[in-house]
Amino acid sequence: MKVKKSINKTCLILLKNIRDRAFHWENLYKIRKKDNPRITAKINNVFFGTLPEFIETFLDDLIVACDKNLKSIHLEYEEFKKCGGRAPSYTTAQKR
Repeated sequence: MKVKKSINKTCLILLKNIRDRAFHWENLYKIRKKDNPRITAKINNVFFGTLPEFIETFLDDLIVACDKNLKSIHLEYEEFKKCGGRAPSYTTAQKR
């Protein structure tokens, strides 16, 4: 249970840091010396972080981990992006 609590805390800290840095989007791409990410969380003297090129992957995984029902919505959005922003021919919303 303690490990799960630490993982949740780490994810929330990383999400908050991404939110705070997104106000000036160029801050999302900054890194520290030796290629260490600026978006980090320190839990029990261990640093966790995500590099700028993996922010979207981290957020995608976080969305799916929060609610399994969001996975279908997320997949639908990915299909929407692949279509260049045009509505896909079939969506789960039409199915309901």
